[in-house]
Amino acid sequence: MDAETGEKVDITGNAYDIINKPRDKNNLNHVYNMGIANDYLLARFDDGGEGALLFYNLKENKWEDKKLSKKHDGGVDDYGAFGRDQLAVHDNKTYVTYERKLHEINLDTLEANAVGGGFLGHRGGAVYQSPKDWSTFPLKDWVTLLILI
Repeated sequence: MDAETGEKVDITGNAYDIINKPRDKNNLNHVYNMGIANDYLLARFDDGGEGALLFYNLKENKWEDKKLSKKHDGGVDDYGAFGRDQLAVHDNKTYVTYERKLHEINLDTLEANAVGGGFLGHRGGAVYQSPKDWSTFPLKDWVTLLILI
């Protein structure tokens, strides 16, 4: 919805092309987990398919040509982006679960880097495999984790 006019706006645009799906609503599963992180709307598309996380630039009103999706490499972590309840934003970075690992996304470049051990997300909770060296863990000052040893 356009915040100024109140009119409905379809922002689908080239999202189909970014995740390599036919331009047909029957070939793209539901959009899950939308959230705002600074100037971006992050939306997880095609759960059970590509599991793709796309980035909509709210200032330029367009999808960025960047995605986090399944790698299709047959690996044990080939899941794409996981569901979440909220996006945490800290120091111009946001954090998501991708390929069963906690990833930090730089909101200036939209580059994602794994920041720790294995991570299994659940709505409202998570199990995290702690790193051997906590000094490199980016969230140690502002999030509480339950660690199962």
